[in-house]
Amino acid sequence: MLKYLFKIVLLSLLLLSCSSSDPNEEGGDDQKNNIPIPEAATLLFPNNNEACLESSPTSNPMEAFVEFRWNDAKNADSYKLYITDLNTNETTTEDAFRNERVVRVKNNTPYSWYVESIARNTDNTANSTTWRFYNSSGGATNYAPYPAEAVTPENGSELNDIINTKLEWNATDLENDILSYEVFFGTNKNDLPLLATYTENNTETLTLTSGTTYYWRINTIDSQGNKSFSPIFNFKTN
Repeated sequence: MLKYLFKIVLLSLLLLSCSSSDPNEEGGDDQKNNIPIPEAATLLFPNNNEACLESSPTSNPMEAFVEFRWNDAKNADSYKLYITDLNTNETTTEDAFRNERVVRVKNNTPYSWYVESIARNTDNTANSTTWRFYNSSGGATNYAPYPAEAVTPENGSELNDIINTKLEWNATDLENDILSYEVFFGTNKNDLPLLATYTENNTETLTLTSGTTYYWRINTIDSQGNKSFSPIFNFKTN
């Protein structure tokens, strides 16, 4: 009798162990404990790929106040606003407890921005899409193109196929009058030679060497002679 009782107790313990929750299962502790996970916000203003005409002057004639706005995100208690100066690639962060934040930005400067949704009692966050705008305060009537973005190879990537590699990028301009691109390419980040000037968004196939880190940059020029400089991108060949 004791033998059968021992087996029943042992079987019960095994079943209890199998039914207990595993904090490493998909969804994590927050989902199992019904902690609301924040959703991504929807951006409203400044409008994507447009000039921002709604700003307020500051005591500095080189700057203006811009009100960033977005829709409330479900389950979010607060937000972080990330704003990047596309000329310098420097990012500033602003805390927000509502769906808006007034920030001082430079005049006649292109920016990108996105919002991170944050909730109490969880480390889970959600990011909105990234928008770009041109702060036109300061009297500019014609705008330089947005700095080009790397498409292929992706910035910081590693390539296994070095035979058919092309440099590809994307660039936009408020007036849609991009005229040409100056492509700088080489292995010395501090001294990139001009590879060629193009009127389309890609180049010919490159000749690459394995085990090498390459750097490249795009200067985008519009019909008015305005020029923007991309960050220096890099990739490595295996």
